Amino acid sequence: MDILVRRSQLIRVNMRITKKLVDGILDIGRMDFNLKECSIQQRMLVVEDQILQFKDLIQQKQVSGETSCFFSKSQVIYKGEYLYGNRIGKWDILFRNEISEQFHLIGGGLYYLREELGSIKGGKWIEITENYGNGIGLSEVIYVGQYQNGKKVGIWVEMRIDKEMMQEGFQIRKQINYNN
Repeated sequence: MDILVRRSQLIRVNMRITKKLVDGILDIGRMDFNLKECSIQQRMLVVEDQILQFKDLIQQKQVSGETSCFFSKSQVIYKGEYLYGNRIGKWDILFRNEISEQFHLIGGGLYYLREELGSIKGGKWIEITENYGNGIGLSEVIYVGQYQNGKKVGIWVEMRIDKEMMQEGFQIRKQINYNN
């Protein structure tokens, strides 16, 4: 399993996970995060120029996944299934902030497997910004729209939560036309 973790001034960590599948069972182990350390049980940690790499000893069929974790203020998880290393079916984007123990569904959509292209997005999607969260330097912005054959089509709506009006939920900020 290869995981790259990049740290920034905001103590934000992005993790890209490539996991090996053994006997049809995927087990990424227990992950513990805090402000002082980022550790994963049964993994080896190597520090190189602010990049942390976790190495796993399992080396068989490859399955990939990715998650972003934002220390202290919020965490985002992408949850779904793989088939031969390709994302397939329904994928959910889950979020929790620093005071919540439960993750809440905030986005996602469907992946379709095309022999010549691999996994492609299709149908309605709700996507988040790369720096999604509710801490300093983070934003709670989502995009709602359609994919057709792996490409954005039609009108996509950018929405944001205003921290002073949380009870009103996401408010439309602008629309983006992908019909060109």
